[in-house]
Amino acid sequence: MIGNLVTNISKYRKGEKEALYPIIKKMNPLINKYTKKLFHLEPEDVKQEFYISIIESINNIHTYSDERQCFNYIKNAILYKFMKLYRDSVEYDTFYLSLSNIELDKIYQTKNYLKDCIFLTDFKEKTKDLSTNKRIILEGKLFKEMSDLELANYLNVSRQYVNRVKKNIFITLYKNEIINL
Repeated sequence: MIGNLVTNISKYRKGEKEALYPIIKKMNPLINKYTKKLFHLEPEDVKQEFYISIIESINNIHTYSDERQCFNYIKNAILYKFMKLYRDSVEYDTFYLSLSNIELDKIYQTKNYLKDCIFLTDFKEKTKDLSTNKRIILEGKLFKEMSDLELANYLNVSRQYVNRVKKNIFITLYKNEIINL
């Protein structure tokens, strides 16, 4: 039999450690409920945290004359411990996920950087036969996203010349299967 909560608290505070077991047994359904809600944490660790909160609440309770008052005090201690554990786990998960996202972004950027380096090396190798103006027009259009007018002003040529050279370059590259449109 579990016995009276008030007498068990009184016995425990006087030094009888065995009086703690009936109190824990009485609070066990509540402990199990909150342990299940913290499913992503280790159940035994969570239960131990709740047991510690019960011991702390018994040691901190000022008046223990009414059974309902004692029960509510211990129940609230378990609830507050649950909220603290939940909040800490959410903060940890959020921090861990943000770190993993940063790491994934770095890996993705590194892969893209390597692909870009390989592409640029291949591109320079395949366009080395072009004249300087043609290479500047091609690089300006592909990599710098410059307009025909900006390229014409940069090279001191007409916009129509830039447009005609651009079309010829793309047709040549397409025929040689260097680019796919």
